[in-house]
Amino acid sequence: MSLWRKIDKRIIRLRFKPIRVFCIHQVSDELHTLTTCKGDWIQTESFKTSLLNLKKKYIFISLQEAHKKLQNDHFRGQNFAVLTADDGYRCIYDLLPWLEENHIPITLFLNARYLDGQSCSPHILRHARMENAEVTEEEVAQGLYLTESMLKGMPGDWVTLASHGYEHVNAAKLGLDQFVDQIQKNVMALSQYKSYIPFHAYTWGRRTKKTNAVLEDFNLIPVFMDGLMNYNDSKVIHRELLPLIN
Repeated sequence: MSLWRKIDKRIIRLRFKPIRVFCIHQVSDELHTLTTCKGDWIQTESFKTSLLNLKKKYIFISLQEAHKKLQNDHFRGQNFAVLTADDGYRCIYDLLPWLEENHIPITLFLNARYLDGQSCSPHILRHARMENAEVTEEEVAQGLYLTESMLKGMPGDWVTLASHGYEHVNAAKLGLDQFVDQIQKNVMALSQYKSYIPFHAYTWGRRTKKTNAVLEDFNLIPVFMDGLMNYNDSKVIHRELLPLIN
């Protein structure tokens, strides 16, 4: 990068406050050891307390509004943040009234394969069988994820749905045709909902230049999990895990 480009980048970042995009997975009162990976879990009251404390510093906006600001703002002096949730766990559904009451929009990144209530992601199944080797996939999946009927009732003005791949698999380990199939199936399944928006969050943040090119072909905005903030020179959406603030 040339010296002038470095200077220009610094000027841009001085003029625009970054937008932080937070990610959650499972939120519940108690840790359910069979279907919950501890690193993905937040206790309900801790989740609410953290968000209320963050609201003292940030204005929460929707993901699509954040993207628009990153593309079009001439100056941004306020602190904005976004809340997202991965994997489509049903426990998030119970939090939606509280989020609406507190004016916090949320984007749910979904794997459409699991909306049938019969199947679950491979890493959740492996975790469950470490707790109980005899448990079936159907038993693990029962009540774990959002359902199609739940999604149809989602208010598209503050709850939005986006792609996480048809199944919860590592994109970097898939063949290119397999990845295209994952994206195509998921977009087709989710685009029937009025609250669908064209963003794709990579599972575990794993991706390649070729997978990014596929998203571009599908007119999907890439979403990473890399702990970075978003400046106006960002070409993708960067995310971090929700910090727990007491």
